[in-house]
Amino acid sequence: MLKASTIVLLVLFILAGVYSLVDVVAPQITLEGDSQAVTGGSIEDSFTEGPLFIAKLYLRHLGFASFAVSVAAVFILVEGFGKGQRWAWWALLLVGLIVLGFATVVNALIANWFDFTAHLVIFVWLLVGLLLPVKVFFGKKAGG
Repeated sequence: MLKASTIVLLVLFILAGVYSLVDVVAPQITLEGDSQAVTGGSIEDSFTEGPLFIAKLYLRHLGFASFAVSVAAVFILVEGFGKGQRWAWWALLLVGLIVLGFATVVNALIANWFDFTAHLVIFVWLLVGLLLPVKVFFGKKAGG
């Protein structure tokens, strides 16, 4: 189960990294979805060029930060989780709860159902990847 779970999580983190880079390259995609959810109108209608540039800049910054989290998760996965080390399981759970939990709740609050559903599916995928090998990490022979 550990090997299958590691592959599931590796695919998840690679996709998360790609998703993050989309925000870096094309932040207007995310901004448009949120604008439609909150105001019912286009982001172009809500901001003049200066504030729109700032919003895109901040989203690009967030995209790079998210990409860094994805890269770090891959290292935790390979160096700890794949070797059955309990600290890595907890690290991936905690980071997943913080990042995906926040994104899922925020998108639900602003009624951006497309992004809410995407984040919820990713969150469930993470939980499946973490729970499949739970006996490896917390069984009688589990290592720290």
